[in-house]
Amino acid sequence: MFKFKAIILALLAGVAGVWAQPAGTNAWQDLSCLEKQFHATARPLVFEYEVTYRFLHIEISRLGTLAMTTTEGEWTMPHASRPVPVVFVDFQFDSKDPRGVAQRPRVSVHDRIVAVLPIPSLEALLFAKDTDEYLNPLLGRHRILRSLSCYDVQSGSLDFWLHNLVTGGVVTNVSDPQAIVKMRRKVGPVLDFLMEQCHSNGVETIAPEALTIDVNTSGKVVPLRLRTVRERCPASVAGENLNGLRVDAIPAHKTDERIYRFRAWAVTFQELADRLKDTALQRASREAFVKVVVPVAAEYEMALGAIRMTLVAAHEGAR
Repeated sequence: MFKFKAIILALLAGVAGVWAQPAGTNAWQDLSCLEKQFHATARPLVFEYEVTYRFLHIEISRLGTLAMTTTEGEWTMPHASRPVPVVFVDFQFDSKDPRGVAQRPRVSVHDRIVAVLPIPSLEALLFAKDTDEYLNPLLGRHRILRSLSCYDVQSGSLDFWLHNLVTGGVVTNVSDPQAIVKMRRKVGPVLDFLMEQCHSNGVETIAPEALTIDVNTSGKVVPLRLRTVRERCPASVAGENLNGLRVDAIPAHKTDERIYRFRAWAVTFQELADRLKDTALQRASREAFVKVVVPVAAEYEMALGAIRMTLVAAHEGAR
């Protein structure tokens, strides 16, 4: 199962894996090797978010930035005679300190998540996470988290490994591999459901049970369903708070577990491009094979306060 923290950063990027076998993990130091398997056929689209900590609806601290980049192109699969058309999705979160410096502040996070979604099925082929976190709070335990984790379903079955770059240890087992293989098939249907709701009359709707997603929160797997309703976004786009789609992740069944609220506000990519009056984005929204919604804001409740991400820029990147 993927962790709830990954949802905050990735926002339903999906579950997949990486082209690699456990024996090859020692050669990995980051995710740049994946870029060699991908050839872009269109310019990347970049969405930049500011991430803040809020308490009692007041912004207390700016934590860092999240960049979400999506690029259409071709992916080279092992033992395949020709490349596969895909969307390459890249999320990078950076706290305020620069990457690669020896002296790190008390809280320093530089995480990256990559997913590859084949066109047209969007049944995720890979999911890979590069964790680089240095946590030295005034109260609590000092922790250094440096690892690479990969899920590979290109063969139809799951190959998984997690390489701890601090200890050198490698884990290759996962509790429920078939659940992950099943989850990868839900990326496309979930996106279709959200697009349908963006064009609906705005009545509160709960996604079908078939679109239930399993999330690891507080060390336990909890099935969640998506609930949508039309609502003004708390963050403005081009000076206006758009009437977007609010998406809540709610428990699929009654549970005694404490489930912290995750909520996002989204609009269609086409509406965002039109509001920004960006001709490059408008062209991309018309030509994109995959029609998607774009989060304008998202919020994850914590035991004390909440983490919020807010869209601050969207543009076409360099090819």
